[in-house]
Amino acid sequence: MEIVIYALEIGETSADITSVLEEGGLSPFNVSSGGVGIMPGNEGSGLSGRQRSISDQFIFVPQYGSGTASLNVAVATSLALYLCPPPSSTSVDNDDCKEEEEES
Repeated sequence: MEIVIYALEIGETSADITSVLEEGGLSPFNVSSGGVGIMPGNEGSGLSGRQRSISDQFIFVPQYGSGTASLNVAVATSLALYLCPPPSSTSVDNDDCKEEEEES
């Protein structure tokens, strides 16, 4: 299963996470490949060069008003995770888990 890594960072190349929602999409994340990873940047220094190199897309949570310069990284990550689609029902089969527990 391929995982698409979304780097959560305010930057010139970052896409507004709500833009897909405004266009009628159910989620701003591409889940056709199988999995989604959210990688938040550091509040002070953002993402490292290595983190940037493995990221597939850069996203940010838009802010309205002039009261703050940025959201706390934990809040921004929580919002991004809230918008993530639920895991597919085929990713984990609870019956298989129960069978393994019964065998041990």
